[in-house]
Amino acid sequence: MPLSQNVESIAALRAHVEQRLSPHQRSLEALTERLGRPLAFYVIGLATTGWVVLNAFWPFEWAAAPDPAPFGWLHIVLAAAGLWMTTLVLVAENRQAKD
Repeated sequence: MPLSQNVESIAALRAHVEQRLSPHQRSLEALTERLGRPLAFYVIGLATTGWVVLNAFWPFEWAAAPDPAPFGWLHIVLAAAGLWMTTLVLVAENRQAKD
């Protein structure tokens, strides 16, 4: 079997499987795909760095920093985001393992 036929067979199988997905499953997999890109890594890194810098060097003397060190709210937000991302990946992997 030539390579081109193998590639076409795999593409057809993937298209068939994706047609059977529910809209809910399709949206979860799209979100997982977006979070798996390098841009998401950079956005999360920049947001975390920005949060730490803003709260460590809070410029307003008349108000307290919203999340001073040791950045408790940042820990909570990152833990929750990690839980959601892990769950999204597991949902996508479980669906792919069944197909």
